[in-house]
Amino acid sequence: MIWLRRIVAVLLAVVFVALFIPILVVFRVNDTIGNPDFYNDQLRRADIYNFVYTDVAPAALDRTGRGGALSAGGIDLSWARPHILSIVKSTLPPEWLQTQTEQGINAVVPYVLGDTEGFRVNVPLKDRVEIAARSIKDTLHKEDVRTKLYEQAIASVVSAASLDRVESVLDKKTLEATARRVLPPEWVSAQVDNAIDEMVPYFTRDREHFTLRVNITERMDALEAAATDILKEKKTYDYFSEQVLVPIVKQNIQQTAQLPPGMALTDSEILSSVRLILPLEWYQAQVPGVMGQIFSYLKGTRETLEVTIPLADRKPVAIDVLGKLVAKKLESQMSASSAGLEQLLGTILPPLVNRAIPDNFTLTAADLGRMQGGSNIEASIGQARERVRKGLTFTDKELLAALGADSVKIENVRQYLAAGFTFTDADLRNLIKASAETGDEKLQSFDNVRSSLGAARRWKWFAWIIPALILGAIGMLGGRRWSSRLLWAAAVVAVTAAITWVIFGPLFSAVAQPRITEALRQTVSQADRLEALVAGKALVVAQNAIDSFVGGIKSQAVVLMVQALVLIALGSIWHIRGGKTPSSSAS
Repeated sequence: MIWLRRIVAVLLAVVFVALFIPILVVFRVNDTIGNPDFYNDQLRRADIYNFVYTDVAPAALDRTGRGGALSAGGIDLSWARPHILSIVKSTLPPEWLQTQTEQGINAVVPYVLGDTEGFRVNVPLKDRVEIAARSIKDTLHKEDVRTKLYEQAIASVVSAASLDRVESVLDKKTLEATARRVLPPEWVSAQVDNAIDEMVPYFTRDREHFTLRVNITERMDALEAAATDILKEKKTYDYFSEQVLVPIVKQNIQQTAQLPPGMALTDSEILSSVRLILPLEWYQAQVPGVMGQIFSYLKGTRETLEVTIPLADRKPVAIDVLGKLVAKKLESQMSASSAGLEQLLGTILPPLVNRAIPDNFTLTAADLGRMQGGSNIEASIGQARERVRKGLTFTDKELLAALGADSVKIENVRQYLAAGFTFTDADLRNLIKASAETGDEKLQSFDNVRSSLGAARRWKWFAWIIPALILGAIGMLGGRRWSSRLLWAAAVVAVTAAITWVIFGPLFSAVAQPRITEALRQTVSQADRLEALVAGKALVVAQNAIDSFVGGIKSQAVVLMVQALVLIALGSIWHIRGGKTPSSSAS
C-alpha cells in the first residue's frame, strides 16, 4: 500500500535529517579545525602580525618598565621605546612572523590530527641576528639617539665615580666636561660599532672566540690635555698647596729640626710661604712639563717614571720669604730689629736653602707612593702603562669565567642562533609528558586521540553511506516512477537544507550567538593592559572563527538547497512530460 510506504518514507526522512546535520557539522569541523589553512586564514583576518607591533609590543615594553622606568645598565631608556620597537620590527618583521607561524601550524596540526607520524619546525635565527645588529647600529647613529644615550652614559659613569678627598677639585661638572673631551660621541660610537661587529660572529658561531679591544693610546693626548687644564686651574693649585705641600713641609720640619717655643710654624704660615715661593703663575707654567713626563711614560716613549721640576729660580725667593718669616718670629722673641735680623739671616739661610732645595727636584714612582701613605702606586702606574700599551680588552674566556656555571647558557644561545630554533614531535611529546605527574598516561591518551582522529579522517567519507542509503530508500518508498522518486529524495534534501539554514542562521544568531559572545567576553581581564589586549584580540579571533564555521555551514545549506530545488524542478518537468500511468493518480 502506497500510503504505508510513504509513512515509512517520512519516518526515514526524519532519520535522514537527524543523521545528515551532525555529519555535515563534523565535516565542517574537519574542514576548519582539522585544516591548517583555517588557522592561518583566521590569523590573517585578525591582522595578528601587525597587531603584535601596534599593540602587544608597546604594552609589553610598558609592563617591563612599570611606572615609566625602562632601564639598562642604570640608564633610563623610557624615551627610547619607539626606537626599541623599530629595532624589533626590523629584525622580526610581520611578514617573517607570519611565515614562521604558518610553517609551524602547517607542520604541527597534521601531526596532532594523526595525519603524519612526525614533524620538524626550524626557525632560522642567524640572519635575524645580523639584521638586528645592523638595525641597532643604524639606530645608535641617529643624532637624537646617540646624543641622549651619550649624555646619560656620561652622567651615569660620573655619578658612580668616587671623588673622595679631591671632590672640591674634581666635582661632577668638571668630570663630565673632562669625560666628554676625552671620550667624544663619535669615538664612543666607533667603539660600540666595533664591539657589535666583533660579538655577532661569535654568537652566530662563525667564530669561536672574540676579543673586544679599546685602543686607549689614541685618546691619551686628549686625556693629557684635559688633565693639564684641570691641574692648571686655581682651585687645583689651592688644593695641592694646602692638602699636599703643607703636610709635606710640616713633616720635614718636624723630622729635621726641633724648633724652640714660639718659633713653630703654623699651617697658615707654611701655606702662605709655600704660595709665595711657588706662586700660581709658576705652578701653572710647570704643569704641562710635569704631565708631559708622566704621559710619556704611560704612552711608552719613556722607560722610567721620573718627574723633574726645576727649582733653581725659586731658591732666591725661598731665601727671601723664609728670611722674613724667621726674622718676624725672632723679633717677637728678641730685642733686635727685624731689619737687623733679616741681614743676619741673609748670611745663614742661603747655604741652608741651597742644601735643602736642589736645582732640579726629581720625583719617582716610589716617592709618589710614599707621598700617598706608602701605597704601591708604582705597580698601579705600571699596570696603567701596560693597559695603555695593549688597550682595554675583554675576551670570550673572560666572559665565560665571569658567568661561571651560567656560562652554559651562552653556549645554548650560540647554538640556537647558529642552527636556528628547532621544534619536533619529540619536543612536543616531552612537553606533554612533563606537564603533569601522570605524564606517561597523558602521553598515551594523546597518542590514542591522534590514532582515532587519523583513522576517522581517513575513513570520513564512509559516513555518508548510511544517509545515502536512507535517501535512496526514501525515494524508492515515496514514489512509483523514477521522476517521483527523484522528487521525494530532492524534497527531503531541500527540507534538510532549510532546517540546517534555520538552525545555523536565525536560530543560532538569536539564541546561541549572544551566549557564546558573553562567555568569551567574560574571559577578557581588564586588570592588565597587555593581558586585556591579548584577550581582546583572542575574542576577535574566536568570534571570527565561529562566524567562519557557522557561515560555512549556512553556505553549504544554501548550496544544497539550490541543488535540491534544481532537482525538484527537473523531476517535476520529467514527471509532467512522462505522462500519467494507470496508477498515476496514486503516485
